Amino acid sequence: MSNKTIAIPESLYNRLKALKKPKESFAELLSRMVDSQCDYEKRDISWFFGILADDSDEWDEIEQKLYDSRVKDSEREWISFND
Repeated sequence: MSNKTIAIPESLYNRLKALKKPKESFAELLSRMVDSQCDYEKRDISWFFGILADDSDEWDEIEQKLYDSRVKDSEREWISFND
């Protein structure tokens, strides 16, 4: 197997270093991160079911923000370019 060298900013290097487990190589860290991202992308939406409790104040806040943004959008004047 051949090796490749990549250039990354020092700030990113430091962030990666902080995520690295003891005795884990950077190659192992990157492999773990890519594998976990692939698992996340394949995840079924049912994974999110029950993530918020039914009586959660957080959910009420989310619903209110959604409602407010829809009202704001409906009040916006739309310009038609077909006239």
